[in-house]
Amino acid sequence: MNTLYHSNQQHGAHPGFFNPGNYSVRLWWCAVLLLLTLFAAAQSNTGAADLVIYSRQTNQRFLLGVNGVQYTEKPVSGIKITEIPTPLCVVQLVVIGPTSTDTITRNLYLKNKGDYIYALDTAALQPANLYYEAEDVSPKQLKGFLKKTFLPPALKHVVIDTTAMYHVRGAAVLIKGVSQLKVQWLLKGNCNNARPVSDAVFETVKSKIKEKSFEADKLKVAKQQISARCFSAKQTEQILQLFDFERAKLDVAMFAYHYITDVQNNALLCNTFEFDATIAAWNRYVTFVQAEMQP
Repeated sequence: MNTLYHSNQQHGAHPGFFNPGNYSVRLWWCAVLLLLTLFAAAQSNTGAADLVIYSRQTNQRFLLGVNGVQYTEKPVSGIKITEIPTPLCVVQLVVIGPTSTDTITRNLYLKNKGDYIYALDTAALQPANLYYEAEDVSPKQLKGFLKKTFLPPALKHVVIDTTAMYHVRGAAVLIKGVSQLKVQWLLKGNCNNARPVSDAVFETVKSKIKEKSFEADKLKVAKQQISARCFSAKQTEQILQLFDFERAKLDVAMFAYHYITDVQNNALLCNTFEFDATIAAWNRYVTFVQAEMQP
């Protein structure tokens, strides 16, 4: 039995209907909250974040679009788009390599203000993919620094195309038909109906996360591993169970939502949450994403 369920009773939770240890009741309660949320007003954006995308390979450049708007007129090796509305954006990259061209469309969860860094790379015998690398939700003031480079000091070694746009406001949506294009990208930018990772690969992913002692390190590794693959809702539930803190679980759940192959089973993730407030926050995000994908 999940030990988290015991801790809820220790804090005075009612031992009957609201007992989180009751698997079927927990799923039912999660479904009820989701239905109630669907009738509520759509969640409004709470802020804006900055997104950094760069290529790890010097011979690989890309064209970039965000939320249906194209931001590069010629291929670049790195760019920073600022003031993207949170908590969700969709990016599309046309990756131009030495021998082939690939298109990557990916939905990204941006939980708060700050810098979110993603790397474009190509694994052996695999097409290019966009990998989560790091985030800084409380970035230091870098006045004057961004005039010279897109990247924070830790990534100054990356070769950046100096002809790319250095400072672009992601909220400036002025192109006719951009909303329809954004919806098209959102519908393509997830793992729904894809094949989840094999059991062997999944065990490796869990091992890499469990190797870390601190929650912040586990969170970073989890996002890095999730961004490289697709997972079933049941596998994602098991990943959340590796975390001790409710806030970290919710963060990973929202991030991982776009990498779940069977999103219709997202209620499974509610089993890992102790508090109804967390379930409500999760359902608000799911409702928001579903609303964004409507034409």
